[in-house]
Amino acid sequence: MEDLETEVGLLRQAVEEVPRQSEQMEDLPREQEEQVLQILFRDPRSLMREVEVEGMTFPDAVHELAGLAGVPLEDERQLTAAEAEARLQRAAEAKKRYEDMKAAQVQEAATEDEDLRRGAYKRWCERMPIAGTVAQTYLRNRGVEFVEPFYPSLGYHPNLAYPERYGGGSYSALICAVQSFEMKFLGLWRIYLDGKGNKAPVPVAKLAYGPCDGGAVWLGSPTRKINTCEGLETGLAIRELIHNREPVAVCCSTSGLENF
Repeated sequence: MEDLETEVGLLRQAVEEVPRQSEQMEDLPREQEEQVLQILFRDPRSLMREVEVEGMTFPDAVHELAGLAGVPLEDERQLTAAEAEARLQRAAEAKKRYEDMKAAQVQEAATEDEDLRRGAYKRWCERMPIAGTVAQTYLRNRGVEFVEPFYPSLGYHPNLAYPERYGGGSYSALICAVQSFEMKFLGLWRIYLDGKGNKAPVPVAKLAYGPCDGGAVWLGSPTRKINTCEGLETGLAIRELIHNREPVAVCCSTSGLENF
């Protein structure tokens, strides 16, 4: 609720710039209403729809949102006991709606993540050994001599679908299992290839698949001492340099490295 409290604090400053009498506030020009609502929510239209459906006035909506965050706003007159009770009731109902909405969003995100994880795992189960494929050629072109037994987290997919939002189609790919420190499968890191061992001619050749935040492509089993890096090719080069003595966690991107 901290973000909402901050936004309501900004709202209090905005309210000082508009008429304080409730009957005047009810007649605020639409652009002034939306200006204040913009402070509270990134999409003011969503709140305006709720206000219209609930049938409440704009000042009532302001007070309800303030009550939701537990930040009282100064009133222009002393409320009667019945009015105060009604306002508290509306604030409590608004808070519950907000909490229910956030809980639903969390559940929806968790369900979506699990669906993506299962889809990624299905593709992972279709992998083939890298030796003798264009995936091995790709690594050799980058100065890495791949040794299969050291890297069970890497595989080759001969015909992996490419996301429709980037143009669709299918390509061969070097695929990597992204796992947690406890080695739970989270998703895939995909490097799409052409038929000659180069990156495929697509807008984005390297893509994650699944909820990969906090995970890594492990080159070697996790231990108390690990090395981290951003790119797969760098990770494989580090493993060669240290003669496979220590594990390397490839975080696949700058954001992945920050979240690891």
